[in-house]
Amino acid sequence: MGRWIPSTHEKPPGGVAEFDACLTKEKASAFTHSPLIGSQSLRRGTELTEPSMFVILRCQLLEGFTVKKRLIYLLLIAGCSTQVFAQQKLTVGFDEAGKPYRALLTAIYKDVGLVPEFVLLPLERSMRSVNNGEIDADIGRAAGSVSAYPNAIETTESVLDMHLMAVVRQDFKPTRLSLRDLYRYRLGRQLGAKLPESTVKSLGLTADIAATIPQLLQMLSADRIDVVLNISTHPLSEYPQYAAGLVTLPEPLHTTKVVHVLNKKWSDYAPRIDAAIKAMKADGRLTKLLNAK
Repeated sequence: MGRWIPSTHEKPPGGVAEFDACLTKEKASAFTHSPLIGSQSLRRGTELTEPSMFVILRCQLLEGFTVKKRLIYLLLIAGCSTQVFAQQKLTVGFDEAGKPYRALLTAIYKDVGLVPEFVLLPLERSMRSVNNGEIDADIGRAAGSVSAYPNAIETTESVLDMHLMAVVRQDFKPTRLSLRDLYRYRLGRQLGAKLPESTVKSLGLTADIAATIPQLLQMLSADRIDVVLNISTHPLSEYPQYAAGLVTLPEPLHTTKVVHVLNKKWSDYAPRIDAAIKAMKADGRLTKLLNAK
């Protein structure tokens, strides 16, 4: 007795239960021999649904089909392929300073089977949204930023360094500052920028808070504060209309690593993202993408 080939009107010989048993028995063979399932998909852990497996198994048996039947089955296969290889989409928060890094994160996500959907958000709101699950990730923060957000995690592999810089008026003296000097001055920081926030807190100091960098620079120009604690991913050069009479001191006050932040429900992807970043460092892609930003 030859193998049963399904049509739109036929039922499997011996009933559905017997066919299901046969299908289960042949799954391993379909995985191994089907030209439709690539090794990349298997490495990423893509799981096939029963309908997808059914189509793939039957495609082994196209020999002897009429042209019309072959076309019908190929259309079915194409539809299932979309389902099998669909990538997971994650909503990623970023602020204006994060725009140049979207291409980098897109490339990293692609290597682990993810697609980012970027949402422009203020810094603090982005972190809170990751924590409460409204969005899935934040594009990048100073290492340790998740300590106040119990439902957020961070990757361990960094894509670049972040420096805490001092922005001052041009007539400011001295020309260099250290962390221990900050207690002498009126400080300002941006809401949601975690490196300035954690630095001020660790030193037992206070700082005026503004929602945006332009607001801080206006406060500095108006002599309401003496020093803006700014992060290197928000350089003064990006705000030329507010920068007249202001300078960034040359030496960083502190340096840390930039890491990616995820809601805990995506924790399985954190080691995969770390591995992807390591691979991009090794083959030079990371440097190229950072230079291209």
